[in-house]
Amino acid sequence: MMSQPLLMRLILLAVVASAATAAGDGCSTGCNLALASYHIALNQNLTYIASLFDIDDYRKLEPYNNFWLPNLIDPIPAGTRVTVNFPCRCLALPTAPFSTYLAGSFPYIATNSYQNNNLDGRTVNVTVNCSCGYPGVPPDYKLFLTYPLGDGETLDSVEDKYIFRLQSEVGTRIVYIPLIGVSAIAPLPSPTDSPSMGPWKNKTTIMGNDR
Repeated sequence: MMSQPLLMRLILLAVVASAATAAGDGCSTGCNLALASYHIALNQNLTYIASLFDIDDYRKLEPYNNFWLPNLIDPIPAGTRVTVNFPCRCLALPTAPFSTYLAGSFPYIATNSYQNNNLDGRTVNVTVNCSCGYPGVPPDYKLFLTYPLGDGETLDSVEDKYIFRLQSEVGTRIVYIPLIGVSAIAPLPSPTDSPSMGPWKNKTTIMGNDR
């Protein structure tokens, strides 16, 4: 039987590899469901954020936020994080706001060009890392949250929130966090919460880099 630390490492390497090849020849289809953590800025609301991802009603985000935000209401306080669902596609030229969130293994890249003092009211397209998981692992482990570290956040602070150890490097200040379920999106439970959790029963390692 494969040891749990080795299985965990192989699962994570598979997920990272799937994201890393998304911008190159290894990407062919992508997936319809990927998740990202969106940090709410001042003067933003859920209706606006949903529209960026071609979601016509912000209430459709509720199934992906029922763990941390059981009552998803608008307006939402600045500084809150909301989980957004979107399709993870191979790198291509953006044709719509929601299609600019594409698979890749590189830092954010703006594809629009504007003067530094002429950004008010403009849309800047960026490329965002996403993961479709890996078909060779059990279904519960295929959903990963793309979590860009915000100002003041470190791998340690995210570890405390999601009960995982974080190490290694993937992209720039981006962490992939494994989640369970779709109807009840939540981080995998603490080892003390469940006596039997398969390869996740020990504190696990997530790829990330806060430098």
